[in-house]
Amino acid sequence: MYDTALGIRVLYGAEARLFAGAVWSLIDQLRDFVSASDEQDFEHCVGIPVLDALTAAQVIVLADRVSAYLLDSRIEAPTRTAVLDATIAAIFQQVSSDVQVEIDLEFTSTEAEEGDTSIRAQVAEALEQTSDPQNSFLGTPDPECAVMETWLEVIQRLCDRVLPDANWQLESIVLDSDPSRNAAMKGSMGIHNDYFIDIVPDASVEDAATAWCNMMERISGWRPELWRFGGGFPMPVDAAVPPSRELLSFSENEQAGTSGGEVNRPRYQQTKPVLLSEVMFSIEGTPEEWSSFVDRKNGDVVNLPSQTIEFVEQGEDPDYDCVECGEDFLELARTICGTDDFIPLPSQFEIHEWSIMRDFCELVDSDSDRTDLLDAVHGSGAFRRFKATITRLELLDQWYQFKEAAMERIVIEWLESHSIQWSRTKPGEIPF
Repeated sequence: MYDTALGIRVLYGAEARLFAGAVWSLIDQLRDFVSASDEQDFEHCVGIPVLDALTAAQVIVLADRVSAYLLDSRIEAPTRTAVLDATIAAIFQQVSSDVQVEIDLEFTSTEAEEGDTSIRAQVAEALEQTSDPQNSFLGTPDPECAVMETWLEVIQRLCDRVLPDANWQLESIVLDSDPSRNAAMKGSMGIHNDYFIDIVPDASVEDAATAWCNMMERISGWRPELWRFGGGFPMPVDAAVPPSRELLSFSENEQAGTSGGEVNRPRYQQTKPVLLSEVMFSIEGTPEEWSSFVDRKNGDVVNLPSQTIEFVEQGEDPDYDCVECGEDFLELARTICGTDDFIPLPSQFEIHEWSIMRDFCELVDSDSDRTDLLDAVHGSGAFRRFKATITRLELLDQWYQFKEAAMERIVIEWLESHSIQWSRTKPGEIPF
């Protein structure tokens, strides 16, 4: 899954087939630039500076990654980065290149089949699938249309459904600018701090070949042997030409890379990221007799008396004494119980604060202070003794800072384990 302009989702149907075919085409071209000796080869030209600075093997690995995110609903959405977004842009750029080649061949090659419009037909099908017939301002062109500007407009619209912005194009500007202006610009544009800092690992020939095999299996259902990639892998003496393979249908009832399965579309699309501070405040500040939930559909954090949830779950039994069941709380409880969009936040007991205390004790520099703290956190009354000890040792501020950082890591891991987008700031806020 990927954080697209329409929320966290995967592609399906004609939209997925078009994307998968372009990935196939792009990787097939890049294979010729992967050296058997693992030498760094920068002779390929994708036409996107972020990717042209990488080796062909690295770009192949990236193409495999984004195809997995956008075609397989079992894979959780990553944090968007300039490198990942640029790779997706390169794949849609490949669609444009393939359409241009198809049009050119139609007029220049005697070997081209008459009426060969297969790629344009795929683009048209993808537009037809994704357009709202009531509000569409762009009609579906005839596959025989040879006006490249028309197809560029359609392809850009399909790309815009996946990439919510073109911030990946700003990499050179941001990295070369003054840090304070850099931070202000990223904050005003809602770009997270690590968006441009994505180190792409080195990729060997074997890494590229494995990525190619992964991709082929994902989009065709057939996993080729590594030697078919080329790049110096020895070919068996009994090697046979494989039968021709076609793209999977990627229908709504078929998962990518399988012969069947559950619906490939996400059951919800988060409209905005949840604020990390709201989640942490609810976990730490909500009374024990209250319950907190994240609405993973719209990114809100809600709190209500636990008794209200119990009242609704018991069928709103009039004999049940629910003193806190105000009408607003009741309506919220009915919504929570009537859908699976709401995920209960972990309680303070699930956070294991004792483990955080223990970790803090282990990191104290002074041997004597560390011994005193470790003694304090054992046995009954550990929390009271720990608080008294850090106060006596004047470590209270350091403890609060350490605890907040540890809590933040735990909350982030919890959110990501539930595929919930999060942010430290509201959209448009400057993060300082």
